Amino acid sequence: MKDILSCISLFLLRKGESEMNLQGLIKDFNDIEEKAFFKQEVVMEHTPVYEAEEEKVFVAPLNSYGKAALCIRELLKPERLTVEQFGVLFLNTKLKPVGYSIVSVGGLTQAIVEPSAVFQRAMLANVQNIIVFHNHPSGDTTPSQEDLGLTKRLAEGGEILGIRLRDHIIVSHEKYSKSIRTEYPNLFY
Repeated sequence: MKDILSCISLFLLRKGESEMNLQGLIKDFNDIEEKAFFKQEVVMEHTPVYEAEEEKVFVAPLNSYGKAALCIRELLKPERLTVEQFGVLFLNTKLKPVGYSIVSVGGLTQAIVEPSAVFQRAMLANVQNIIVFHNHPSGDTTPSQEDLGLTKRLAEGGEILGIRLRDHIIVSHEKYSKSIRTEYPNLFY
């Protein structure tokens, strides 16, 4: 990016622009670039494709595993479950969903997830409660050791950041789901 600015500066200097005008132009360009990056992150959370779905499923507090699983099932339609996807539901203080984000899309057997990406989105959404979810294209909702390890890391990270991990739900295309909190409560704070 700096190379592009250098070329533009040299061109404008040759055209007679003053050095002072160029510094202002570069500052304005950098401000625009920073604002565009922030906008991109915010837009990622609310894409127009899913707005109708959000309105339909984000109506009641998710104070039980069953309600959360139904909400996630509505968001992850069967045609979206051909590869593993990992997402996060953002909940307000009354546990009502206020948004969601697909953090990672992987292959048939895994999706790479960094806890920092999960918490970045939660902080951008300005929430204190999250439910993470992913699907198993195989249909088997049994959590893997990697699933359990990630859940533990997210619960620990959330404890430090003040963002509580409420549950980690695994869904399949066959309408089955499993709550890691229900089966492994010791992983949560």
